[in-house]
Parts: sequence; structure tokens; C-alpha cells
Amino acid sequence: MDEAIGLFLSQPDADSLRSVTAASQNPHKMWRIEGHYLEPLLKTDLAEAYNMPRQRLPATYWQTGHLDVIRRGTLLHGSMTGRRIVPYVVDPRYAVDIDTPEHWAFAEWMLGRGELALTRPAPRADGPVSAKPRPVAT
Repeated sequence: MDEAIGLFLSQPDADSLRSVTAASQNPHKMWRIEGHYLEPLLKTDLAEAYNMPRQRLPATYWQTGHLDVIRRGTLLHGSMTGRRIVPYVVDPRYAVDIDTPEHWAFAEWMLGRGELALTRPAPRADGPVSAKPRPVAT
């Protein structure tokens, strides 16, 4: 978090910072159904981007939800991000999206194999939050 906040503060014109990771699927190869036909999801100047090798398409990112840093003024103007959003790129190994029981099982499997590192909060200076501290598994 310190690194992300430092990056954000180094860009005083930024409205916010959002954690992102490389998308596993490129939206230039995605479609909508319009009536009886497929239409490309994205309108682009690239000729038939949906037929291009993915390596030649622009890199795309999806927000991970790990971290958002927002200026107070941005919130007061009714936005969670504003227009100038600093990217904080997260390693895709740590971007596990849990939407289904199968995703949850996959995340547990990754944790069990040591594929995902857990970050535990530092102890509070004023003591534990609850009267009975819970043991932390190591």
C-alpha cells in the first residue's frame, strides 16, 4: 500500500489510483449479439481487430479491487475515480476473482500450494481489536 500511495502522491494531477492487472482476454476479441449477428464489442480504427493475433492488440487491464486511492475532492465531485486514474499494476498471480464456489475452491487450492502470499496486518499499537485475540496460523 505504501508503494501505491507513494506513486499516487507523486502525481499531483491524478484524481485517483486503482489496482489493475493484465487482462487474460482481450476485449478486441469480444462480441455482442445484435439481432441475429455478432458485432465487435469495441469500435476501433484497427481493421478487423477481432481477427488479429492477440500479441498485436493493445494491452488491456481489468481492475482487481485490491486498492483504490482517491482524493477527497474527487469524492466531493461525485466520482469514485475522476478522469485521471493512475494504474497500480498487480501481479496476475495475486488477482484471484472469486464469483463462484469453484473460484473459491481454486483460491483455497492456490493458498494450500503456497501460490498466493497472505498479508497479515501488523499488531495495533493500542492492543488487539477484540478482547480475545485469535491465534494466527503460520
